Amino acid sequence: MSQLRKNSKKYGSIEVVGLSSLSEISISKNTATQATSITSGVTLNSPAGVVTTVSTSLSTNGTTSFVISNSYIKADSVVLSNIVNYAGSQGSPFVRVQAVTSGSFSIAIRNVDDINALNGAIKIGFAIL
Repeated sequence: MSQLRKNSKKYGSIEVVGLSSLSEISISKNTATQATSITSGVTLNSPAGVVTTVSTSLSTNGTTSFVISNSYIKADSVVLSNIVNYAGSQGSPFVRVQAVTSGSFSIAIRNVDDINALNGAIKIGFAIL
């Protein structure tokens, strides 16, 4: 029997590895931590990353945002975001990408809990396509 060969193709910082279909994508990533407040911006120059916020006490149904400066961002970039970890025990954080401009994008954080304020730091992941 013949063995299947594993193919690999690089597209900038994204490497696609697979046999005949996509099975794995490797993207370089870095981390950053907010310095003083939940609205403090961060600089994180990589195509993917994780931002750790300061511990927040965002009120019930409250919303805030912060800017991530990133040299990989173009005005027409697609940015995916998710919550990697929430260190709090109350509240329910929700994140989404807001404004995308050349060189930066905003992350909106909302506490979707009707009863409890947030009470911890949030690790927010992102990937730029």
